[in-house]
Amino acid sequence: MQAPLINKVVAPSESPHNCTVHSCVWERNHPFKATGHLQPMGLQGGIANISVLPCDLGKVSAKQTSRAFWADHLAVKRPALVRGCPRVADEWFDDAKLEAAGKSWKVIVELQNRITSTHRHPFYVDWVFSKYISKYMKREYHNKLYMITEIPEHSLMHSWIPSEPLLACPEMAHSRVDARLWLSSGNTTSSLHFDTHDVLNTQIDGVKTWYLYDPNYVNATYMEYAARYGLSPINTDRVDLIRFPAFSRANAVRVEMRPGDRLILPALWWHVVHTHPGRNLMVTHELEYKINIGMPGFTMSSAFWNSVAVQKEKRVRHIRCTSADIDAHAGWRSPDFDPAA
Repeated sequence: MQAPLINKVVAPSESPHNCTVHSCVWERNHPFKATGHLQPMGLQGGIANISVLPCDLGKVSAKQTSRAFWADHLAVKRPALVRGCPRVADEWFDDAKLEAAGKSWKVIVELQNRITSTHRHPFYVDWVFSKYISKYMKREYHNKLYMITEIPEHSLMHSWIPSEPLLACPEMAHSRVDARLWLSSGNTTSSLHFDTHDVLNTQIDGVKTWYLYDPNYVNATYMEYAARYGLSPINTDRVDLIRFPAFSRANAVRVEMRPGDRLILPALWWHVVHTHPGRNLMVTHELEYKINIGMPGFTMSSAFWNSVAVQKEKRVRHIRCTSADIDAHAGWRSPDFDPAA
């Protein structure tokens, strides 16, 4: 069920704590009480669990599975967690092999384990992949470094990325673009933000906890008062409900990703990500669909589809997996799926 739209809110209120993404002054004896006030993000409103889908779908063919997955989740902007997938290539767990595969790549290295600014600085910008691998697990850098790097399409490392049967439809098979590697020694927290594409997240090593927020909660994020589009000014470690009272009405979807899990996150869903302590490695792909919607040569990304009801019909109609009927896969669907919706 889609979250109710929260009406436009006024500017952030005055608060003795003044907790924003930049800083937080915590006055312990202040009398204001509210659920989740000055607590980590995710504890303020209600909590729902995400739909968990099996990776091994047995007798259902890859194309049938992909079509049903499109109709049930991507077409209606519903996130899903895919669990129970086969173990990925052993090379991902061997830093020496990672170093050999990406030795001279230029990488972006963040020097903080908490996003404390709407600009993700400071960075090391002159590091190569092999230098990061040699340092990120050392004591002096523990909980201080986070690397994000593109994985070139024709590289050895790219060949280790697992195939995805859920993206088997012809229109989806080549939709994965911009493969990125996220690697840290753990204990990191992101800002509250959204992405402008659907994103496939593959957790390879370590554990991540996500809190997802429906796009209809955009006004509760106070994005209009952030320094950058797509980011929230709310401090994710200590949510100041005096300063940002509307956020108390935003209900979260909690997701815990373990090795082998895939999270499909539709565009415009707000999220904050906590990385648990220890080595943590994830590969992400943006999904850039090229779908003919009746205008020759015209394509569009899911980020710009605004009407869910209309676009659901267009998306499903132009997925040409096979002649198999979507209704044949009701046993695989999430329990609340309504084929007439």
